[in-house]
Amino acid sequence: MEITFHCEHCGKEVKAPEPSAGKRGKCPHCHNVCYIPSPPDQLEEYDLAPVDPEEERRRQNEEAAARALQRKLLSERKEVEGPDKPPPVQEDETVRPGDLESLVTDFVNAMGRGSLEEADRLAAILKGNKKEVQTLIERIGADELLSAKISSLPRPVMLGFLKQLRSKIA
Repeated sequence: MEITFHCEHCGKEVKAPEPSAGKRGKCPHCHNVCYIPSPPDQLEEYDLAPVDPEEERRRQNEEAAARALQRKLLSERKEVEGPDKPPPVQEDETVRPGDLESLVTDFVNAMGRGSLEEADRLAAILKGNKKEVQTLIERIGADELLSAKISSLPRPVMLGFLKQLRSKIA
């Protein structure tokens, strides 16, 4: 029996013999070394801990506060670097292009966690910069720009989330 999976580098479908499950092998398409997963029928199911809504809310608030602080620090740094830089973004203004990558990354991570409300909120913010966000999505899709924060997701999943973002901002 063969194991069918997608290469973690090029995303193409690869078939490997069952005895090679759990090992590493070269992709026949891109020749990069990738992990060969176990067949689906041999995977164990683990019981997941229930999600604590209060803990999840607290974590989301901490992440939002960290992002706000990071944006504030970045805008202060840009002010010090030169007066030709744009002023800091207020809550009711459009997002600066420098923040777009961070917001797209936050969107993909929110989708990965299943935080659909947060993802919708971020998509609404990104909708104001549709052209720039679409260019950024194309660059990420072409692998020119791959943020370390979203590289933990499987590439096909990340590309699916970016496709959803593109349809939400259209």
